[in-house]
Amino acid sequence: MLLGKIPTGNQLQTLADPSIYSNNYGLCGFPLSISCSNGSSIQTMDLKKEFESIYVLYWIIAGLVFGLCLWFGSLFFSVSWRNTYFRYINLIKQNS
Repeated sequence: MLLGKIPTGNQLQTLADPSIYSNNYGLCGFPLSISCSNGSSIQTMDLKKEFESIYVLYWIIAGLVFGLCLWFGSLFFSVSWRNTYFRYINLIKQNS
């Protein structure tokens, strides 16, 4: 999750393989083909945040669907849980 220009120097000359920077979308400069203008790293970070928010939304929906399937599946397949649940619902309805 780094961003900005990749520094150059004598100690970093061995790190010229672009594949080692592949997961850092905010980096620019040599050895990458992304030039370091002021807006390029900001645009890539905005794009990355947008994708992250979409993935979070997908995981929330998947968790909700899984939880509901688990809940209704347990009521459907377990007769004792189903009877207990509906007795509790009836008890609440009678007391209100």
